[in-house]
Amino acid sequence: MPPRQLEVKVVMKSFEYNKSKSYQDNYYNWKFMNDDERSSFGLRIYSDKEGKKIFDSMYKRFNKENKDVDGD
Repeated sequence: MPPRQLEVKVVMKSFEYNKSKSYQDNYYNWKFMNDDERSSFGLRIYSDKEGKKIFDSMYKRFNKENKDVDGD
């Protein structure tokens, strides 16, 4: 009798930018979700500096105040 195979499906929630929240709050939410996803797959977690650069590259159009994620 062949061994049974177990299929595991991982369902990750995808990040959606929330316009009612600040740019910084959205970054913190994205970073939390990204860290969780990367650790689930055994990938290195981005440093804050790397995360901010990646987040800015994807969502800077929402940054109406032209502030860095850390508020500067």
